[in-house]
Formats: sequence, structure tokens, C-alpha cells
Amino acid sequence: TPAGDIRAVLRNAGFEDAFEVILGSDTVPKIKPAPDIFLETLSQTGLKAEDCVVFEDAEKGMFAAIEAGIPVVVIRNAQTQGFDFSRADLIVDSHAEMVDLLRRAIEV
Repeated sequence: TPAGDIRAVLRNAGFEDAFEVILGSDTVPKIKPAPDIFLETLSQTGLKAEDCVVFEDAEKGMFAAIEAGIPVVVIRNAQTQGFDFSRADLIVDSHAEMVDLLRRAIEV
């Protein structure tokens, strides 16, 4: 997805200012499953891979995160229920489950 489209979605949701870096398919040389977008994000933020987590819903994104050395949580959806996400660090079956896990983690 191009960065401009991502910005528009975030702006409409009121979250554009919540992100230090917003990159898209048009801001890196190679798109997923190449790790370029994640590596560029690490470069621009100065963060280490082990201090980050990628949330993905597609095999290409999972493979890109793994190649970048970043832990990856896969959030399944109706179209990806049968996909092999066994290389992910964590697999959840819905966005609702992910939100529940995050809420419980914050309470700890």
C-alpha cells in the first residue's frame, strides 16, 4: 500500500500523529516479502529489531518480518485461516483476540 493511502487511513481514524515513521510500498526499493520496509523503519527510528514487533495478516509480511529479524504476530482473517503461519512468534485468530491480549498485557 502506498504511504499516502496509509496516511489517509490513519488521518481519518485520528492516528496519523501517533506514528513517528509512516512508510509504504512506494517508499522502499522492494516490497514484501522483501524485508526492505521493516529494515527502513528500523533505520529511520534507530530501533533494534528485538525491541519491536510486527503485526501481520499475510504470509508475505510474515516472511519479511522474519527476514528483518523482527518478532511477528500474525492476526488471521477469514481469507487466511488455512495458511501456514507456523513460523510466526504468535498467531491469533482475530483482531478482537489481539485487542484482548493487549488489554490483558497492559493490566499486568
